[in-house]
Amino acid sequence: MPHTSLPVRSISRDGPGTTERPLVIVAEDEIGVRTTTCEALSREGFRVIAAPTCDDALICLRTTPDVQALITDVITPGRVDGYELARIARDDFPHIAILITSAQSQPRHGDIALGAWFLAKPVDLNVLGLVLRECLEATGRNL
Repeated sequence: MPHTSLPVRSISRDGPGTTERPLVIVAEDEIGVRTTTCEALSREGFRVIAAPTCDDALICLRTTPDVQALITDVITPGRVDGYELARIARDDFPHIAILITSAQSQPRHGDIALGAWFLAKPVDLNVLGLVLRECLEATGRNL
């Protein structure tokens, strides 16, 4: 089956300190959720790359050297789902923080990659930045 997706977009406010702000990939197929999540994180001081599929998120991880965190929905299309994307990210990029979200299911034992965090949807966008900062600190990132 051919794979097509929307283009990956970077959302950030350029200016002083831009490179010091953590860079986050948001893998989410629902455009409304992806857009509001990216905008909320940008307002909280993060640089954000929006990825509509897990495949796009993997490309971004492999081609963007300064990614510090990944947020992925469990049910995001691609060759892998959000759980597998998180496992690949943990294996290939152990330095990044990983946050998995889902409205459809609660994780079962073994679903979540070691060290990854889970948030049930709907995610309160007023606390998302705080949770992501805690996740980054847990991976040894000093913000």
